[in-house]
Amino acid sequence: MLYLPRAIMTSTAPLAAPLDSVRSQDSVKSAVPARLLLVEDDVEVARATMELLEDIGLQVIWARDGKAALATFERDPTIEIVMSDIVMPGGMSGLDLGRALRENHPDLPVLLTTGYSQYAPQVVKEGFVLVEKPYHRDALAISIRRAAERASQTRAVPRRCPA
Repeated sequence: MLYLPRAIMTSTAPLAAPLDSVRSQDSVKSAVPARLLLVEDDVEVARATMELLEDIGLQVIWARDGKAALATFERDPTIEIVMSDIVMPGGMSGLDLGRALRENHPDLPVLLTTGYSQYAPQVVKEGFVLVEKPYHRDALAISIRRAAERASQTRAVPRRCPA
């Protein structure tokens, strides 16, 4: 008798993606900004999110809190989009960060993320794109593209030119 380990998870996904799916993924990659600042205080969530974002085709820079994110953003003119958790330590929430960035850079796409639904109404009311945790690759890519498109509608001139 041969004993095999029990499968914990099964996959119903096809072994190869259909050609239309591959084209769709390529268009998502080319339609989103190239450089994203991720603001997440949980190291494990940040690592997993960075991997997902890189899989979508983005270059990712990570900051652990709002104050560090503001400093990073001001030092790096190549950042094209910011994605921040709402609930963070350090006295600055993701919503506070989004407001501060919007005040000085109204054309910057800012996505706010949360696993808590009570924050959703305020985020949406203030016009930010909300991404709920846990992340799903396609929904995340669409949200990033939506934030970039929304920001481009308000953009009269480029935010700033890299040095």
